[in-house]
Amino acid sequence: MRRRSTRPRAGPSSHDEPRVRDDVRYEISGADPPSHDLDEPVPAVPLRRPARLLRLPDVMDRVGLRRAAIYKLVSDGRFPEPVRIGARAVAWVESEVQEWIERRIHARHSPTAAPGSPSSR
Repeated sequence: MRRRSTRPRAGPSSHDEPRVRDDVRYEISGADPPSHDLDEPVPAVPLRRPARLLRLPDVMDRVGLRRAAIYKLVSDGRFPEPVRIGARAVAWVESEVQEWIERRIHARHSPTAAPGSPSSR
C-alpha cells in the first residue's frame, strides 16, 4: 500500500490565498458594490418540467380511448407517435399527449370541427 506524502505540494493552491468577503473587497478597491433592492420583485424564471414518458395504460386512461383507437390515430397521423424505449416497449411523451388533449378541447369550440369529433355528432 502506498503512503501519502505529508509534504506540501509545490505550486500555487487555492488554500494559499486569503479569503476576502465581497463587501470588504469592494471597500478596498473603492468600487461601489452591486445594489440589492429587496423591495424589487425578482423576475420570474419559467421552470421547465423534465420530459416524462407515459406507457399505453396511462395514455388510454388520459385520453379515454382504447389501444386500437390510439394506434389507428397514430397511423393516420392524428395522434403523437410513441417513442421506442426498449426492444419491445414504447411510450408517449406526456407533453405531446397533453397538447393533443388541449387541441381536442379547443376543436370542440371551433366552427369547423373535424368529422368524428364530439361536436359534429
